[in-house]
Amino acid sequence: MTAAAVDLTDERRAFVDALRTFAAREAGTEERLRELTNDHRESHNEDLYSQLADLGYLAIGIPEEDGGGGGTIVDTCLLIEEVCYAKLPVTGIYTSLTVAEAVRRHADGELRHELLESIARGEVHALGFSEPEAGSDLASLRCRARRVDGGYVVDGQKTWTSNAHFAKHVLLMVRTGAPDSRHDGITMLSVPMDSEGIEVRPIDTLNGREVNDTFFNEVFVPQERLVGEENRGWRQLMAGLNAERLLIGAVFLGHGRRAFDDALGYVKERKQFGRPIGSFQAIRHRLADLATELECCRLLVADIARRTEAEPDKVLARKASMVKLKVTETARRVALEGMQMMGGYGYALEPARAGGRVAGPLPGCLWEARRVTAAAVDLTDERAPRVGADERQLHHTSREGDPAPRPPAARARERRRARRDRAHVRRRPGRAIRRGRPQPPARSPRRRGRPPVDRTFCPYRASHHAVRCASRSMTGDVSWRSWTGAWRWSRAQGRASASRSRASSARPARRSS
Repeated sequence: MTAAAVDLTDERRAFVDALRTFAAREAGTEERLRELTNDHRESHNEDLYSQLADLGYLAIGIPEEDGGGGGTIVDTCLLIEEVCYAKLPVTGIYTSLTVAEAVRRHADGELRHELLESIARGEVHALGFSEPEAGSDLASLRCRARRVDGGYVVDGQKTWTSNAHFAKHVLLMVRTGAPDSRHDGITMLSVPMDSEGIEVRPIDTLNGREVNDTFFNEVFVPQERLVGEENRGWRQLMAGLNAERLLIGAVFLGHGRRAFDDALGYVKERKQFGRPIGSFQAIRHRLADLATELECCRLLVADIARRTEAEPDKVLARKASMVKLKVTETARRVALEGMQMMGGYGYALEPARAGGRVAGPLPGCLWEARRVTAAAVDLTDERAPRVGADERQLHHTSREGDPAPRPPAARARERRRARRDRAHVRRRPGRAIRRGRPQPPARSPRRRGRPPVDRTFCPYRASHHAVRCASRSMTGDVSWRSWTGAWRWSRAQGRASASRSRASSARPARRSS
């Protein structure tokens, strides 16, 4: 959703240009990136993140009354996309801005002001959602918070917790209801990471250390850290579905654009057989396809972001899921195609060869929730209880303007009627006759009193009979010679029958004695 892809206002165009200038100045060279990431071993640089906060970029999506810039989801997507395209090592920005959206919607009072102000000044917030047995099926989470005097005591484990090893706060989804309460017993809590009883263990991945296992052992959380209402965390999470999935789309759109540009620059410089490999037709066709897919992703993200901007409280579950699915799949394809164009350098870890940058989107795209959940759960029927359903959908009630769901008895009657109609259809050559129409019903030839057989020659019937006979006499597919021979035989029979008919009509009638 860059300035070249969609029409932006002058203010937003200046915002994008200023961000690109900052990225080129602070992390525009390979040597500078190595310095900021400790030779590509760290994904987050505190000093660079603080500079973004001082320039006001982190407060772009926070309301003005809370000390922010008063921007919308469109501005946030532009920020995330440009940060990812420039490969700025500030991975804490993704989770922090997602938390800011949830806090803006559901927190109030001092907690709202405290959390939004901390995000604006550069403190990183993590998301504690997934568990070993509750990934895509978040309603099965087991991390429990029991009520005590003055707050809650949290026990359990969270896994794949991004940025937990340097975050200041974590937004937890915990179970406060009965163990089998599913969606109705989940609560949001904001927990300081320096609380007693929290242990963080790293999970090493292809992209270095970005995710962690986080253990909570008798962690006390004050009542004032409750975000929203107790036992309504699921509905609060679903209310921010548009922003969460649009941010994922912006992340991988930026990664995909950068991988494409790196691959394009490589094929322009790499020479084989006396000319750049980018001049080969096969490479040009691949690049054209990838450029088209990326442009489609830009327009899709821009369209859903503007719809969300126009109606912030409307949940676009299906559209937002399409953004997540399409953009992540495109970024994966761009990375794989770029690695193949680079040959051995595409597999090398040395970023100077551009292979490391091209392969960057792959680990994130392989996450199961990016593809399987989006395709199999989120893109199903709008009234089905699913990840992405709003409160009315979760209780199987119709939306305004939609037909009310039919009761099970009515659906069963429709299925029986359909089966009965299918059973009454009889197939004949060239047509289907339904019982109850004026045509006479089909009768079995074995039944007594069957109608007289029509002995008149029919070319259509004769040709099909000949083809069936030819098919039975062969072991395998019917050859063209058998088909043409059968058709010629049927035409000869038709001419002979016509000759007999003309002869019989020309013969004078026999007089009776």
